[in-house]
Amino acid sequence: MTVGGTGAPNPFAGLFAVSCTGTRSCVAGGTYNDTSEFGQAMIATDSHGTWARARELQMPSDAFTNPNGSVDSLACTGPGSCVAVGSYEPSPPASAREASSRPSPQEPGA
Repeated sequence: MTVGGTGAPNPFAGLFAVSCTGTRSCVAGGTYNDTSEFGQAMIATDSHGTWARARELQMPSDAFTNPNGSVDSLACTGPGSCVAVGSYEPSPPASAREASSRPSPQEPGA
């Protein structure tokens, strides 16, 4: 199976879930590292015994720059009728980003 887009210099891809509605109709999901080596959720489909190129799933708008996205479970009741469950890392709250960008307080006399 080929992952869509270009892979990372140190490629990694893994499928963690597969659901089939027949002997030649399946969906698989997992994760891969993109060119920035960020974990992206992906899904691939098998139709009539031929696997299509895997494609990256769009993350929610609050996803972190490196979302470490993954499809962890799939359930299909018929062709084109599937539900996927996965995970991603949301962006840190604004207060955490601001705190990490502030200089550390200096010790007296430092």
